[in-house]
Amino acid sequence: GFHRLHDQMIKLNQSLHRLQVAWREAQQSSSPSADNLREQFERLMTVYLSTKAAMTEPQMLKNCFNLQVSMAVLLVQLAIGNQGTELMALTFPLPEVKKSALAYVPEFFADNLGDFFIFLRRFADDLLEPSADSLEHVLHFVTIFTGDVDRMKNPHLRAKLAEVLEAVMPHLDQAQAPLVSSVFHRKRVFCSYQQAAYLAEALIKVFVDIEFTGDPHQFEQKFNYRRPMYPILRYMWDTDSYRASIKALADYASENLEAMAPPLFLRFLNLLMNDAIFLLDEAIQYLSKIKIQQIEKDRGEWDSLSAEVRREKEASLQMFGQLARFH
Repeated sequence: GFHRLHDQMIKLNQSLHRLQVAWREAQQSSSPSADNLREQFERLMTVYLSTKAAMTEPQMLKNCFNLQVSMAVLLVQLAIGNQGTELMALTFPLPEVKKSALAYVPEFFADNLGDFFIFLRRFADDLLEPSADSLEHVLHFVTIFTGDVDRMKNPHLRAKLAEVLEAVMPHLDQAQAPLVSSVFHRKRVFCSYQQAAYLAEALIKVFVDIEFTGDPHQFEQKFNYRRPMYPILRYMWDTDSYRASIKALADYASENLEAMAPPLFLRFLNLLMNDAIFLLDEAIQYLSKIKIQQIEKDRGEWDSLSAEVRREKEASLQMFGQLARFH
C-alpha cells in the first residue's frame, strides 16, 4: 500500500544521500571506486525517480486524497459516538468515551493517513491548495485525536498528527513566494476554523504529553516530535482566533499557579524553556568544536595529515555543522 511505498521513498532518499557523499569523497581522493559508486548512484536514482513518478500520478493522488479525507470523516464520527448513517456535527466538549467503536479500529488507518499528508507536503504540495475545502475534515481529525488520550492512546501517533497539521497548514515560506505556490485557500480554511481554540489546546497538550512516552529513547524523540510544532505555534500566534485561545490558556494558568495539578500552559512553558536551554547549550558546544577544527584547518595543521585522516576531519567538521544547525 501507500504506507509501504512512502517508507521505501524515504529509504531510497537516504541511500542516495549516502551514495552521493561516498562518491564525492572517492572523487576527491581519486579512488578507483568512484566510477562504481557513480553507477550505483545512477541506478538508484532511476528507481527513486520511477517510484516518485508513480506515486505522484495526479489522478491516483486525488483518489488517495479523497480516501484519506473520507477516513478522517469516519474516524471523527466514531470518535463523537455516531452510531447512525447521517453525519453528526462536531461540538465541544466531546462526549465521554463509552464502548466506542474506535476500540476495533486498527491504528494503521490513522498512521497511513498521516503518512499520506506528510508525503504530500514533501512531494506534491500543489494538490493541497485546490483541495483546501476538504482540509477542514483533517483539522477535525487532528483536533480530536491529538488532544484526547482517551480516543488515541499511542503518544507517538498523536505526535505524528502534529506533523500532519504542519503539513496541511499554510507555510510562511510559500506565502513569501506566491508565484510558486499559493496558500490563499488553505489560509482561509485554517484562519476561519470554528474549533480553533480546541486545536491550539490540543497541540499544546500533545507537546506536553510526549515528554514521557515510556520509550527508552524518549529524550531524543521528543525533540524530533516537537520540531514541526514550532512553526505551527508561530503561525497560530499570528492569527487572531488562535492567539486568543492561547492567551486564555495563559490567563487561566496565571490565575491557578498554586493549584495542586499544574495548569496545561504552565507545564508547556516549563518544558519549552527546558528544551530551549538544553538545545542552546548543545549548540554552543558544537560551535566550540567547529571553531577549534576550523582554526586547525586555517593554520594548515591538516595539510600534513594523510588523505584518509583529512577526509575524516572534513566529514567531522561537516557533521558538527549539521548538528549545530539542527540544535
